[in-house]
Amino acid sequence: MSRFLISALVRQLPAMLLCLFSTTTFATPAIEPLAYSTMWLKLGHYHSSLMSPSGYTSYVDDAAFFISKEGDNNPQAELAATIQLFSQPEPLSDSKACRFQARYQWLTEQGYTFPSLSCPEYDNWRQQLQAHSVTLAFPAAYMNSPSSMFGHTFLRFDPENIAEDSLWLSWAVNFGATPEGDDNSILYAWKGVAGGYPGKFAMMPYYRKLQEYNRLENRDIWEYRLNLSPEQTAFISSHIWELRDIRFDYFFIDENCSFRLLELLELAAPDLDLTSHFPVAAIPVDTVRTVLNADLVENVHYRPSNATTLHHYLAPLSPSEQALVYEMALDPDLMDSEAVAHLPAQRQARMIQSSYKYLRYEVNKQFRSPETAGNSLALLRGLNRLPPHHIIPPVAPEKPEQGHDTSMLALGAGHHKGLGNYLELQGRFTYHDLLDNREGFPPGAEITFGDLRIRGYEDNYWQLEQLDIISIRSQYPRNRFFKPLSWQVKTGLERQPGSDGKEHLAAHLNGGAGITLPMTANSQWFGLATLRLEHNSGFDRNMQLAPGINTGFSSHNPLGNWRLEWQLDQFLNGELRSTVTLGQHWELNRNNGLRLDVRYEDQDSFNNYELSLSWRHYF
Repeated sequence: MSRFLISALVRQLPAMLLCLFSTTTFATPAIEPLAYSTMWLKLGHYHSSLMSPSGYTSYVDDAAFFISKEGDNNPQAELAATIQLFSQPEPLSDSKACRFQARYQWLTEQGYTFPSLSCPEYDNWRQQLQAHSVTLAFPAAYMNSPSSMFGHTFLRFDPENIAEDSLWLSWAVNFGATPEGDDNSILYAWKGVAGGYPGKFAMMPYYRKLQEYNRLENRDIWEYRLNLSPEQTAFISSHIWELRDIRFDYFFIDENCSFRLLELLELAAPDLDLTSHFPVAAIPVDTVRTVLNADLVENVHYRPSNATTLHHYLAPLSPSEQALVYEMALDPDLMDSEAVAHLPAQRQARMIQSSYKYLRYEVNKQFRSPETAGNSLALLRGLNRLPPHHIIPPVAPEKPEQGHDTSMLALGAGHHKGLGNYLELQGRFTYHDLLDNREGFPPGAEITFGDLRIRGYEDNYWQLEQLDIISIRSQYPRNRFFKPLSWQVKTGLERQPGSDGKEHLAAHLNGGAGITLPMTANSQWFGLATLRLEHNSGFDRNMQLAPGINTGFSSHNPLGNWRLEWQLDQFLNGELRSTVTLGQHWELNRNNGLRLDVRYEDQDSFNNYELSLSWRHYF
């Protein structure tokens, strides 16, 4: 045998041995088609990327999730490394192999034969989880937390045949940002948008999520039970095991709680596509709609918060009876007073139950005191002296997904006192303002991102009229039982008068805090102290600060919503600006409306009025 032939055999020997060793693994089926198959890309959280040589990159930002050094950008290299890991001699029980339970199951289903896995830690975890079915939970929006202004979603895994009163046995799976340090709410919101926090999956007993959302934050919870099979549920849960302690970048708008959960649910079937609907933003309520449109929902259950339940208990009581309810919570001896004793027994029972519910509502916001515990016990004893009285639970309001879609386009026409008639185009990136169709949205809450208005005047002159980067308003009425703070913050660009009597495109940041009080069942008065920072080229000194007040009325009428508002700003350069606005929104149907806007503005040498009517379409 020649030296050349011997040299060639030596060079080919490693490849021949590898081929012989992996006849049942590497040879069939072929690696490349599997590496770019839909399910493998889902298991690796890969998405298309023009920056990656393979055309794909993973959303996962943690080296511990990949076996190959180039696995985050190369699905084929990661698949080859995974197959090699599972092809070790028996027993196959090292921690890395035991992590990737979903990969192991999927590859065996594709025809690979591996040594069996021995993973007691995983087996114990599966036994504790007992995942037989899965429910998508949607806690409604919570305005006092920047991370929850759009609502939230998480998954609940239930054992087989679980009863409603035994859900404490279930487990919740949540994806969220993990703040580092003591960042305040403003910094938290900014880092959430800019991607300053890592995001991780976490598991906890479901009752802890109920305590957090339903009781402490008083958020209604909608539970969408999914029609996934036990096998699909188990496969999703095995992938959750793979993701424990794994880091993702977290972004408030797109790569958020809802987007990550859609990735999990896509594992239920190779052809199930949920995430492609959200190339830019994944608003929780929109992701709920996507799950519903995919026919994944079996039934829906409404779980009212303590605050909603208390509202329901108080609703049929007169103002004087509500006052007694509040006083009885502080002094249960009033149950024996003439003002209460002369009422029918059923009325007394409802009032006492309302007092007890109010105490429970208050306890959830603070530590339980001996005095509160004593008052609660006294109320229950007084209730036991009366005939049994059952209060029907609150009726479910409009489901969140039945509200209008979250993006908006508008076409309008109007008249400007100084510039004449105009056409106006408006587009809003996402969500909801206080005049929009209100069904499915929390009352008194406004959150808008990217609200843009462009005007074209009669002489074919077009200009940017307004760009609201973000606008948030929370105006929930106060009463003796509920005392929320009303607040608002807004920043962007808008046309405003300067000292020269002309309008200029001014950058601004303003906010305020105050109260909202009920006037009638469907109308409120609001008043806030405000502070505005404005950069206006029409001022002698461009940057000016202005304390002010914002007050007005809002109401829901048979046509829709209307709002009358007055804003007064006293700039430190001496300019006094007064702005009065009136808006009426007609609800045509779920995703269409007409909006009438009237505005009057006065500032020293400048005054102007404008009137416009627009058609608004939500999509």
